[in-house]
Amino acid sequence: DSCNNTTTVRRTATWTVDLIAPVINTNDTSVDLGCNPGTATIEAALGSSSATDNCSILSYAESDSTYSLGCNFAKTRTYTAIDNSGNTTVVIRTATWTTDTIVPVIPIADASVNLGCNPSDADIESTLGTTLPSDNCGILSYTVIDNSYVNGCVHVTTRTFTATDSCSNTTIVRRTATWTVDLTSPIILTRDSSFNLGYNPTPADIEAALGTSSATDNCGVLSYSETDSLFSIGCSSGVTRIYTAIDSCNNTTTVRRTATWTVDLIAPVIN
Repeated sequence: DSCNNTTTVRRTATWTVDLIAPVINTNDTSVDLGCNPGTATIEAALGSSSATDNCSILSYAESDSTYSLGCNFAKTRTYTAIDNSGNTTVVIRTATWTTDTIVPVIPIADASVNLGCNPSDADIESTLGTTLPSDNCGILSYTVIDNSYVNGCVHVTTRTFTATDSCSNTTIVRRTATWTVDLTSPIILTRDSSFNLGYNPTPADIEAALGTSSATDNCGVLSYSETDSLFSIGCSSGVTRIYTAIDSCNNTTTVRRTATWTVDLIAPVIN
């Protein structure tokens, strides 16, 4: 004032200029870890981090959330950094995976069945079977493959059922049918015959007429026999030799050879 009394007032305003959000030292990502990852693998995918800011960090947090649907799992880690000016940065990292250690179920059992001789196609197909698999998480692939081979008269078909789920858990069932195809009778190496040897033949003559033989078969002879049947009426005698060959499919061949003769060593009587 006019006497130089002086009053001074000072008003100061301070503020922060910060339009830059914090920096989190990782990035958004979503990673599919496949099947049955370990805890360490999941943790490595989600990662860990820290935050920086051009001015200063007010808060920094990491939070996890987990959810599942059937065999599928997911875990999300959310990183949140906020500076003193309210600038916020959020990074979200997600790991997904499938948990499945259970093999598929094929509702039919391993089997090996001998169908014997000459089965029908329906018999063979019934033995090998048909079916569909199931799995707790779902089937990725399913195949039914037949493998057949022939060894002589013996036929073999193996049907292999293979079911695989998305985690490569695999179930295999094998069913084998074995059978013999044989509609051909054995061959006996002689033929039906009937001989009249006349009077008083020797045992050697009789044996020569009846003969000996053997049998062959396209698949193999199961049994072979020769049996003699003797008969006589008065002075007349005879023997029938029966050759019988049977193969493993019961195809049978029979040959009969008969020799007849008269035994008479007594001279007539003149009264």
